[in-house]
Amino acid sequence: CEACNEAEGVIQCKSCIVFHGWCKPCVARVHKYLHFHQLEIWAGSFYEDISLGKLGFIWFLGHGREPCPGSSD
Repeated sequence: CEACNEAEGVIQCKSCIVFHGWCKPCVARVHKYLHFHQLEIWAGSFYEDISLGKLGFIWFLGHGREPCPGSSD
């Protein structure tokens, strides 16, 4: 990963101007406010499309972008 140098950079963004190879935690951190960028993940012999949602990223739209304090999850 180009951001943390600790994990394999298997995710790239087709929307970003410069190519980067990121791990899952870093791509979520870097794209926290870029929800609609087009991501791809290395599938062994080719890149396939993937979304931040499929990577487990959850958008919190209220409460200062934090989980709702009244939520049970």
